[in-house]
Amino acid sequence: EITYGDWSSDVCSSDLAPKALSDMLSNPLSVSGFPLTISAPVFRGASSSKPQALVVVEAAGRQLLLTPSGGRAIGGISLAIAAGDQGGKVKAYERGAWSLKLSPQTREAVAERGARLVTALDVPPGKYLLKVAAMDASDGATRGSVVIDLDVPDFSKGALSMSGLAVSSVTEAPVPTVAKDPKLKQM
Repeated sequence: EITYGDWSSDVCSSDLAPKALSDMLSNPLSVSGFPLTISAPVFRGASSSKPQALVVVEAAGRQLLLTPSGGRAIGGISLAIAAGDQGGKVKAYERGAWSLKLSPQTREAVAERGARLVTALDVPPGKYLLKVAAMDASDGATRGSVVIDLDVPDFSKGALSMSGLAVSSVTEAPVPTVAKDPKLKQM
């Protein structure tokens, strides 16, 4: 079982995110101690006027420190996601934690294939740096971050516009996945 909790979409500040996550988000360079990959296709927001970036974060599982307890492997990952504009102002932010209570089979799948989080950020049109920072909640020493460019179109302008494209494969289906919104897990 992989769940998440304590999620907030408040603007990033030192009292909301642990200092280590804030420091990684503030750093212009990626931190390589905890391998992460991200993708973020952008779609027209269904319930809001802002477009949505579908943020997919994949974390390597071999580096996680998991404690055996009652036949399960217990651990966690603290995570922060921020989209900052060219002036450095944060326009969209989420933070939270993955809670890991893994059966032996799921532990093996996480070690082999990693774990995936899918969430959506409401982001106004513009150009951004999307940063994701994560750390093992067990020791805080295993940490990493990644940065990508995010171009969010204004879907309200023009007669025709193109959204992002999300493509997956049946070979990726076994990756343990958690989604903030259960509808996102299907993507």
